[in-house]
Amino acid sequence: MLCEAGAPGEEHERLRSELTNWAIAKKYTNEYTQLKSGAKPDVLRGTEDSKYLFIGDAKDSANEDSTNGETLKRIQGYFQEFANLLGENGYKGGILAIATNLAEAAASWVPALNTLARTAGITSKEGGQPNFIVIETRPGKTWIIWW
Repeated sequence: MLCEAGAPGEEHERLRSELTNWAIAKKYTNEYTQLKSGAKPDVLRGTEDSKYLFIGDAKDSANEDSTNGETLKRIQGYFQEFANLLGENGYKGGILAIATNLAEAAASWVPALNTLARTAGITSKEGGQPNFIVIETRPGKTWIIWW
């Protein structure tokens, strides 16, 4: 079943807020409004030294899931831009993340995000393949998928 994206609702905003707080706890304290392309992920932050970038999106599983083509295309754009911002004159690395509200939805995001990151050419410092993991940050309510 394909879940359609809709206007952000209360649950989306809760997830966005939790993802923002999680990013801040990871020391991504500088808030940015948009990427160079004009794209606006739900959470876009950098470290104080401007060496690392955080790109995150909130996904209410009632409206958007890992089978939604429009959603995947948007996230692919974020990942591609992240990849383009890495390098000698750019960021040294960072975190890509999705927050969702169902354990099953979180599990389904892992292979999709691994594929999107790999397609964008994003690897670990050692050249390793993307390996997104799931953590439950609010029991029964919030899961963050990140790498």
